Amino acid sequence: MPKKIEIDIEKLKALHAQGLSDREIGEKLGCSGVTIGVNRRALGLPRGRPGPRPAGEGRKPRQMRPARLGARAKQKPDAATVTVHLSAAALDRLWNDLDLDVKAECIEKILGN
Repeated sequence: MPKKIEIDIEKLKALHAQGLSDREIGEKLGCSGVTIGVNRRALGLPRGRPGPRPAGEGRKPRQMRPARLGARAKQKPDAATVTVHLSAAALDRLWNDLDLDVKAECIEKILGN
């Protein structure tokens, strides 16, 4: 049977307020990031690091990733075309949102006219 790990909730809240990740909080409190995640969720706290943080001891500032579009796009640096993989439902939504002129242009490109 696994042993019960006691966590100082006030320290967890203070470290979370500093923007540390679950893993970093766990390292400071002597337990795993998973244990911190379980306790954080039980307290109703959101995941750590909602945005960029300042540079610290030998640490680079965190870069924000671009938002995902719900599709995986592959593009070569100077390519004129992009390959996008969409589910059937996503493809239907995309197609339904296009103007009639854009749909006609797409069909012409597909047919090679």
